[in-house]
Amino acid sequence: MIQDLKNAINEASVISFDIFDTLVVRPFLRPIDLFLQIENDYSIDGFFQERLDVELFLRERIIQSGLDVEITYNQIYDEMPSKYKYLKNIEIAYELKYCIPNEIILNLYRYAVKQNKIILISSDMYLPKEVIEKILVNINVIFYNKLYLSNDLKVSKADSSTFDMIKSDFNHIKSEHILHIGDNYSTDYINAIQSNIKAYHVDNIHDVFKKSHSIFSTLLTNSSTQNDLEFSKIFGFLAIEYSKKNYFNDLDKIISQFIFPIVLSFNKYIINFCKKNQIKKILFASRDGYIFKEFHDCFFHDDTIISEKFFISRRAVTVPTLDFSSLTDCSIFAQGMEGSTALEIWNNFEIEDEYLKNEFILLSDDSNISYKDILSMLKTFFDLHADKIKHHYERERKNILSYLESIGYFSSSVVVIELGWKGSLQNAINKIGENSNKNLFPKWLYLGTRDDIFIDIKKDAFGHLVHEGYPNKLQEEIRFSCNYIELLFGAPNYSVKTVKLNSDNEFEPVYFASNKEEEKRIDINRKIHENCLYIGQLYKKYHENFLDMKVENVQTLLHEYIVGINGHTTNLFMDIKVSENFQNTNYKNIMPPMQSILTELEQTRADLIERTETLEQTRADLIERTETLEQTRADLIERTETLEQTNADLIDRTETLEQTNADLIDRTRRLE
Repeated sequence: MIQDLKNAINEASVISFDIFDTLVVRPFLRPIDLFLQIENDYSIDGFFQERLDVELFLRERIIQSGLDVEITYNQIYDEMPSKYKYLKNIEIAYELKYCIPNEIILNLYRYAVKQNKIILISSDMYLPKEVIEKILVNINVIFYNKLYLSNDLKVSKADSSTFDMIKSDFNHIKSEHILHIGDNYSTDYINAIQSNIKAYHVDNIHDVFKKSHSIFSTLLTNSSTQNDLEFSKIFGFLAIEYSKKNYFNDLDKIISQFIFPIVLSFNKYIINFCKKNQIKKILFASRDGYIFKEFHDCFFHDDTIISEKFFISRRAVTVPTLDFSSLTDCSIFAQGMEGSTALEIWNNFEIEDEYLKNEFILLSDDSNISYKDILSMLKTFFDLHADKIKHHYERERKNILSYLESIGYFSSSVVVIELGWKGSLQNAINKIGENSNKNLFPKWLYLGTRDDIFIDIKKDAFGHLVHEGYPNKLQEEIRFSCNYIELLFGAPNYSVKTVKLNSDNEFEPVYFASNKEEEKRIDINRKIHENCLYIGQLYKKYHENFLDMKVENVQTLLHEYIVGINGHTTNLFMDIKVSENFQNTNYKNIMPPMQSILTELEQTRADLIERTETLEQTRADLIERTETLEQTRADLIERTETLEQTNADLIDRTETLEQTNADLIDRTRRLE
């Protein structure tokens, strides 16, 4: 496009530039959201809509009257309700503040100046001429021959009268040597062509962003995003930044359009919660809360609230709190270990006890133990040795408790920030406190919580985008893509194994040992964090304050990202593997949602087949047992009949004997 425009400029003698969305742009997804910014900054409800309605009303009136081609700024504020009239000068100040140069077109303007072309500036606009001139000065457009402003000269590109005036003013130059450049296809291009003036249509940078760069093109045009000022600010400034670069890779797009808005939204949620609940300290989970803390410290720092890293992990707080008695305890050690040997499973305990080690290894000599058999092994082992195992972890449990006390964890004026989803860390830590007679616990704020969150922590766990499984559809989408989501928000360091006291008697984290799989993940996370903070700094060049985004729009952002993972993310993370257990030992390729769904369906299918076979065997056993019972019944009936016959024979014999006896008695009497 650039070279084509330069060639067109070279061939022309007069170059006319449109102003709004051509030479200048506003850092909003919709330019009219400048009015929404005023409404927000001055807390005056209704200004945005009233301002649009008045302008529309006046434009319809001049069209119907046919007496004019453009409304004026004074007419707009003459028509505005009295409570908004004081904003007249403020709106001008905001136009001067937010009208920034479109670098691509500005460079073409400079090129035309260097080529000694006649430069014209034209705009169909209600703003006063002196305001337009200030805007042009602000973007360093000071060399031009004439400004064609509709409300000043009473001509318009919409009815081609501006082009007629240009041809008249420069009648010594053939019209085919006049070039007009603008973004409106109808007024800047078609009307110019029909006036026998050469024209070049430049795409509005926001439209280009929506069509060519955005991974959320559907969302950007949804009515749900209207009146969401922060959404407009984020994607508006991104459109400008994208227009300055020729290439954005997939990771750039994910960071700027997905991670940045979600990190911003969650941080606003956190800070609002803290102010509402008089929170004095925020503890950010060291891995899944890392990016939120970095962003908080850079852009949401508050001297009245302390922010600290919270060195925890599943391994650090779960193992020391286990009773080693339930199947849930068994599953913690079994998770992700299927296909392992007994020794590999034992190593996860990190217990130096040869007796216990030998006892465990003797439970199986299989080199590829199934998950079901691992659970059975662990249950048997825990039933026999629970007390000995807990004894080995007692020091670690006390260490964790001391660490929690040292950072002031047990307080209602503290909040903990975590990604999600079931609250296992919160539940485990609270157990440590309850077992030590603690009665005050902090609230935990999550990006999302599931509907099966631990019941004991429900009242103190709050989900931002998903709360206790609502909305359910988003919960299910997260369930099948949580590895991807956790990858994007993870910390650029190794996971915490536990904490220990250093030589200064201060607690410090103990990390898992390095490995090549973690190095790959850390490299991705480092890029994500650096670029996300950079995007935040760029944002601050355009806008002063971060505002709340509508939760439903952030939810849709997360939904659309998950739905699109197979298209824009799979190849990016195809070499990344994640550990499926808390000891970071078994690593498997991260799976996209669809593959996760298929894997789960395959597992469900296998489980159903196994269950069906079991049911069929049970049915066969029941049939066999039924046949046995029926045969037994038949035998009993036959035996009963035999006994009844025997009984009848006995009765007959008894009767015969009794008759014989009677006969003998009678005979005896006669003999006597």
